[in-house]
Amino acid sequence: MNIFKELYKYRELLKTNVKKEVRGRYKNSFLGVLWSFLNPLLQLAVYSIIFGSLLGGGDPTYHIYVCVALIPWTYFSSAIQQADFTVIANR
Repeated sequence: MNIFKELYKYRELLKTNVKKEVRGRYKNSFLGVLWSFLNPLLQLAVYSIIFGSLLGGGDPTYHIYVCVALIPWTYFSSAIQQADFTVIANR
């Protein structure tokens, strides 16, 4: 419970660092923040097509399983990676 109190205490610093990171990351990008949403969707499409259709996945709900598993995992792994770099860069 202490960690939530600390996060709330430093919420403005956290918000400022997140804004700075998002602006800096997608500054010269053609699609901007849209890349954050487009990358997992394209990954879902590739996994669904290759493993679901071409390799003969027997389960007709395979696409749903991939979606339910891949979106949280992609978000979690990228959030952990970016948090690490953000903390080191903004010490």
